[in-house]
Amino acid sequence: MQKVFFLADRFGNQIVTRNSMKFFLDKLSSASSKQIVLDFKKRITEVNMNNEVRMMFKLVSLQYKRNLSLAV
Repeated sequence: MQKVFFLADRFGNQIVTRNSMKFFLDKLSSASSKQIVLDFKKRITEVNMNNEVRMMFKLVSLQYKRNLSLAV
């Protein structure tokens, strides 16, 4: 069985201190799972969304992805 650590939930957008990273690595080494997954993306699940709001989210998401591909 694998253990998943969602880094965005633990650290937000950045890991800012050595102590926080050390604490996290200590937790990793004490995990009983043989397989550990470090997930660097935040997952969001939308519920009870009407079509207009869903389209707005879709448009913003497409624009965001387009802007990221332009970043150097």
